[in-house]
Amino acid sequence: MGYYRRAIRLDPSDPIWHNYGRAAGVAGYTAEAKTAFEQAALKTGESNNPSLRYLATLGLGDVAVKPRRSFPCAAPFSSRCRYR
Repeated sequence: MGYYRRAIRLDPSDPIWHNYGRAAGVAGYTAEAKTAFEQAALKTGESNNPSLRYLATLGLGDVAVKPRRSFPCAAPFSSRCRYR
């Protein structure tokens, strides 16, 4: 994560924001991931790169859903799931 932070400090316009968001999300830094994906969406909008904007939007969706992914939240639904 430190390398991404440094790269962004050196060149904030670099399209590395998406990678930084992914790394932060995997590491559990949800707030940092959200900020990185927001910046990625903003920067790709300025450069008119639909592929990276799409990935940034997906990343924002992942960050929005991530806090809800937990076993205690899934427990009430486990009786409906049968893996036989």
